[in-house]
Amino acid sequence: QFMATIVVALTQVDVGAVIGFAGVTLPQLMDQSSDDLQFNTSESPLFGSMMFVGALLGSLIVSVPMMKLGQRVTLLLSLPISLASWIILATAPTNWVVTLARFFQGITMSSISNSSSTYVAELSHSEIRGRPMSTLDLSR
Repeated sequence: QFMATIVVALTQVDVGAVIGFAGVTLPQLMDQSSDDLQFNTSESPLFGSMMFVGALLGSLIVSVPMMKLGQRVTLLLSLPISLASWIILATAPTNWVVTLARFFQGITMSSISNSSSTYVAELSHSEIRGRPMSTLDLSR
């Protein structure tokens, strides 16, 4: 159970990266002197909030695979989708592809968050459940 908690805590690093990504990159995307992709003042709020829209949808959807497949399998299926969204985000040719990748990051973020916390809670004994759960929160 200790190793499972550590491995699941590593997936929470992805959740933290998704949450913090817009704060780090949005000033660079708003820089009009750059030759890369540039967001204008109407596109930047969409970029920043699309992850939360995806997370809302993902939280509604994730309960079905968690019940039918289990938390571990749902977590394992979410990780390649998350990797694909990061690759799409890194190679996106247009602003809309970047925004769509952020939407899918939100879906996978909520899927990883919900399935990992439930998985660790079910694995842990009731006497020590707080320690593994706090490890997940600290790794975000």
